[in-house]
Amino acid sequence: MLGSHWYKFSTRQRNEFVKVFSEFLGKFYLGKLQDRYNGQRISFLSQQMVSSSRALVEIEVSWKKLKIPLTLRVTNRSGKWKVYDLSALGINAVSNYRAQFKSILRKETPKQIIALLKKKVAELDGKS
Repeated sequence: MLGSHWYKFSTRQRNEFVKVFSEFLGKFYLGKLQDRYNGQRISFLSQQMVSSSRALVEIEVSWKKLKIPLTLRVTNRSGKWKVYDLSALGINAVSNYRAQFKSILRKETPKQIIALLKKKVAELDGKS
């Protein structure tokens, strides 16, 4: 998500960022996705190995008479394939977040970014 700004973060800050950003994504999106989307049909279309540990997986989600093509970018970590990015209708999730963080990092320090994410997580916890 941070692109070249990753190197502005210390090792401790990198670990903390990954932890708190993952928590933010889970709390912000997971509930919304589970509430809004259930019972969709997912069709596997194709898979292309990019390297021995990365692949592109094309799927199609059928939702309310719509067929939405998605491209999943997956990586093999410790023997388990995990999605690390997705593209839908030409919109790439990682690029979207990277652009937002690039803008924020022009004004904020890594410490401030982590504090902002922690505040957002705490706000989401308060809504639960």
